[in-house]
Amino acid sequence: MEQTQRSWKDRLSWCGGKPSKAQIIWAVLFALALTANEFVRKSAGIDAYRWLLPVPVICGIFYVIHVVKDMARIDEMQQRIYLEAAAATCLGLFLLGLLHPTFERAGLIGPLEGIHVSIAVGLLVTVGFFVSAWRYR
Repeated sequence: MEQTQRSWKDRLSWCGGKPSKAQIIWAVLFALALTANEFVRKSAGIDAYRWLLPVPVICGIFYVIHVVKDMARIDEMQQRIYLEAAAATCLGLFLLGLLHPTFERAGLIGPLEGIHVSIAVGLLVTVGFFVSAWRYR
């Protein structure tokens, strides 16, 4: 049995298809707006930061809108995989939110910062996606 070599486009789209150009554009704008906002906060001060705060919020909203639109184009099995990954992420964050004060009072962990939440979200989404994809293979 001959194995065919998959192209790089097939390898990128194994998880339900490639994102639309609008989704990529809004994701890049969102990342740039967050980076610029952080730079402004550190260099120009809190007043300029507050004036520019709506920019990443608007970019993030449009990014989410295009993610949802793109997800409507994929097949039902991929939608189920993404839904299970999202559910695992939400439940994991719910447990983290409930259990963190208990562990903090016990002195086992320190205060929760934004980077810790970002890492937790990334790990939960990744693990949820791969477990769901493995179940439905």
